[in-house]
Amino acid sequence: AIRIDNVGGGGAVDNSVYYMSGLRHDARYRTNVGFLNPTTVPIAATVTVYDSAKFKIGEFQLSLQPFQLDPFQLKSRVPNLPDDEPFSVKIDVTTPNAWIVGYASYLDGLSNDPVYIEAIPESEMASPDYKTTILPGVGHVGQWRSDVTIFNPDADGVMFDLTYYNAAGEKIAETPNVPLDGGKFVQYSDIIKQGVLPNVGDGLGTLKVTVKDNHEKYPMTFARTYFDNGANGTFGQGIPSFSPARPNVKPGQHAIIAGVRNSATYRTNIGLVNVGTTAVTATVTLLDPITGAAVSAVPYTLQPNQTIVGNYNGWNGLSQGTFKIEANGPVWAFCSVIDTQTNDPEYVKAQPVVTP
Repeated sequence: AIRIDNVGGGGAVDNSVYYMSGLRHDARYRTNVGFLNPTTVPIAATVTVYDSAKFKIGEFQLSLQPFQLDPFQLKSRVPNLPDDEPFSVKIDVTTPNAWIVGYASYLDGLSNDPVYIEAIPESEMASPDYKTTILPGVGHVGQWRSDVTIFNPDADGVMFDLTYYNAAGEKIAETPNVPLDGGKFVQYSDIIKQGVLPNVGDGLGTLKVTVKDNHEKYPMTFARTYFDNGANGTFGQGIPSFSPARPNVKPGQHAIIAGVRNSATYRTNIGLVNVGTTAVTATVTLLDPITGAAVSAVPYTLQPNQTIVGNYNGWNGLSQGTFKIEANGPVWAFCSVIDTQTNDPEYVKAQPVVTP
């Protein structure tokens, strides 16, 4: 769900330009897009597609009536999409004081598995909070791997450092001074094994992107962590980055994840990342789906930069419920709901609950 007021990331009325990056449409992958007008007035927008070198591939106009949703295959509007490289999409809302909800559904043609990619408002990335961003759940374990896309919405080039922390919070690899020109993006396929990070073994952790200098806008970072099932295709989840300055759990602010499941057909992994500089204790409480009563609570202690991703062990016979996450320090919490038949995961971030 996306909040439609000026508190939500998708809703501020000064958000007129949005981006999605690292999309593909070729013999293996295809991209569907959707655009929603969540306002009471008609709006118009210009949608432009660029390649990784920022050359314009195509452009079309979009008109949406109040509350209209327009989903379509992107190739139907831009027939000359590249068949050998990723591309980015820019959405410019031309109607004054209007905004839009945009997204892409990035599909593996072998498995038909979709990954949801939300269009990010350019104005949101103007905050210095995004000078540093973190991608959770990045790694390479068996048939699991992570692709990473980094897009620079600023007019100027940026220089950033890549730092990889393993699950214990230990810094095991760093690549400094990576350049990225304005309006361009870089996409790393299977980032742990492709060589940009030196000497990283199998495992799961977090990738930190730190911009060296101050800019008007900071990079947008997105990962796809997926199970590669060879000729049967991939099953994966889209994972957007977050700012460590904006944890979704902190003292006095708990968060919830609704609709978690644990049965013969689904399992749920809980994910916790300590984004602070000291050890924290995060407690995950399972709430009954009908009464809301606490059923069981499991505490987790995390060292700085440590990640915990694994099965929650406090179900007490329940097949579904709600997670409530509390912590005595800054934590990013999420879960991965996995179909046990296909190994297909869905990433769900915890929603913070602000107590008055």
